[in-house]
Amino acid sequence: MFDAGCGSFGNNILNNYLFGRSIRRVVSKTLNYSSKEIQAVCEEVYPGVDFERRITLIDKTLCDRFVVRSEENHNYDYFFHFESAVELKLNGEFELAELGFSKSGYEHLHKVQKLVNKQDLYTYSFWLDNNEFEAYVDLKDKELFVLESFDNPVNKMRKTLIIRHKGKNAEFKLQFRLL
Repeated sequence: MFDAGCGSFGNNILNNYLFGRSIRRVVSKTLNYSSKEIQAVCEEVYPGVDFERRITLIDKTLCDRFVVRSEENHNYDYFFHFESAVELKLNGEFELAELGFSKSGYEHLHKVQKLVNKQDLYTYSFWLDNNEFEAYVDLKDKELFVLESFDNPVNKMRKTLIIRHKGKNAEFKLQFRLL
C-alpha cells in the first residue's frame, strides 16, 4: 500500500533525498517492537543528523511519527510514496511548483504541485483494494507537495507526497485510518 521504511528502518527506503543528496546506509537500533508498534533510531545518517521513527497501530489507525534531529538548519523533505494502485482524493488548492533541487533523485520527480491554502492539519482520503482510508498530515510550519515519481518497477508512475520543513529539527506526523 505505502512505503513505510526510513533510512535502514524496516524495509528501508523512505526519505532518500534529505538535503538533496542520497542517504547513506547506517544501522538502526530498535527501541521498541511489538505487534502494535515499532520504534527505532538511526544515528549519524548524515554528520550531526539523527533519525527516529515510531509506527503504531491503534485499532484501525496507523500512526507514523518521524523525527529528524540536527545541529544545523536544513530543508527536510519527508517522502511518502503510494503504490500505483492507490487512488488519492486530495483536498485543497494546488499550484505548479519547483522543489529547488535537480540531483540525487529529484530529477525523477514530475508534475510537482504545492498546496496553496496553508493548513496546520491536512486531511485527504484514498482507496486501495475496495478499502477507503482517511489520512491526516501535520503541516504546522511545513509545506505539502504532491507529485508523480517512478514506481517499482519503473515502468509505472505513482503519487508521492513530500512534506517539507525548514529548520534545525523536524517532526513529521501522519495518520491513516481504515473507514
